[in-house]
Amino acid sequence: MEHMRGLTPSSDRSLLARMKDDILESRILLNSAFSYIGLSEHLRRVEQLRKAKIVADEALQKSDEENANLQKKLADVEETLRLATEGID
Repeated sequence: MEHMRGLTPSSDRSLLARMKDDILESRILLNSAFSYIGLSEHLRRVEQLRKAKIVADEALQKSDEENANLQKKLADVEETLRLATEGID
């Protein structure tokens, strides 16, 4: 039927070849889009992890400072206890 409208077997093959090229190009574009989406998602996760690391580092620094303060208080208490018990012996 198509041949009656002016299409010949060679023009059919040419049309099919162009369609195949278009499909391949579309697949390449889709793969690129999905790769970009995947990369974007990966970069978003990396940014989240970077922010989480900053928060964790700040918490660790605060914990270290609190630990140092507690160590100083403990040393003060031990010194006070030593001085208080020095004359008892």
